[in-house]
Amino acid sequence: MLGGMILCFANYFNIGENTDARCMSRIFAFNMGFTVMFAPLFAKTYRIVKILNNKKLKKVNLSASKIFSVVSVVVTLEIILMIIWSVIDPLTATEVDHPDGFTQ
Repeated sequence: MLGGMILCFANYFNIGENTDARCMSRIFAFNMGFTVMFAPLFAKTYRIVKILNNKKLKKVNLSASKIFSVVSVVVTLEIILMIIWSVIDPLTATEVDHPDGFTQ
């Protein structure tokens, strides 16, 4: 989770001239950070639901490697989606001048 938080907050240090690559890297870093941060939480929640919904009180076998494999599949899907997006329709950097003098 710490790695996900670092990726999300890395955008604060990714400042400078707006280029196409920098625009994509900001989105990529935030999406990967979000996925790395929340996928383990959802996997752990799934583990708790499986244990608590066990009506016959049988032993539930959910090892850490199974949970890790679910998280790695989610992260891999996120990487694949981001690569497809960046190949098919990449972001382009544009600057908009506002009437109050600020550039966004």
